[in-house]
Amino acid sequence: MSHDRSVVVLCPNGRRNTVSVTPNTTLLQVLEQVCAQHKLDASYHCVKREGQRKMLDLSTLFRYSGLPNMAKLELVACSTPRSSQGSMVTLAVLTEAGGRLQGSFPPTASLWQVLSDLGLASGHGDPVVVCMQQEVCGQSNLQQCSLKSLGLTQGKAALRLLFRGTESCEVGGPEAAVDSSEQEAAPVGTEGPKQEQVEDSEGNGKEQEGNGKEQEGNGKEQEGNGKEQ
Repeated sequence: MSHDRSVVVLCPNGRRNTVSVTPNTTLLQVLEQVCAQHKLDASYHCVKREGQRKMLDLSTLFRYSGLPNMAKLELVACSTPRSSQGSMVTLAVLTEAGGRLQGSFPPTASLWQVLSDLGLASGHGDPVVVCMQQEVCGQSNLQQCSLKSLGLTQGKAALRLLFRGTESCEVGGPEAAVDSSEQEAAPVGTEGPKQEQVEDSEGNGKEQEGNGKEQEGNGKEQEGNGKEQ
């Protein structure tokens, strides 16, 4: 489910740009969009919260950035470029079997290229790469997702590789249908027996109360007979 959220970026020319974001939008994508609109070199610019000095980590997803909706950011020039053309990203890929393979790749490399170069592209089911709690599932999505789009332009990062059934990569697949049907059926199955138990207990209580009154009447009758004798 997508949420309509935006951030407001103050540019060096004094103009403000409102950028729509999703929970999986990286701050690097925000920076690149604003720089493209103002014909600025994204490599020589960074982003910070307006009124603060600390630069934001551009690889962070919006959902984990701690930024509220309509957060005010500022685009500032960097003294040195964030990444040069020859920069590489060192990746460590962790497998389900506990293996660890490492390699260096350019930011333009796709996740599928990373898996292929490391010999990890084949397995039982669809490959799923987890990067910073973001999942990219299926060959097609892995081919379209570059390291740069994840905010990885230099330095080191760790990825986790899983293999799942084909249906698990489909939105609203069979698993979701099973969960929803179980949730809808649960109240019906639980309320029925409770009502029956309540009705039975009430009926038994009234019956016991009637038996008690009958016994009380019999006791009084016996007492009266005793007095007559």
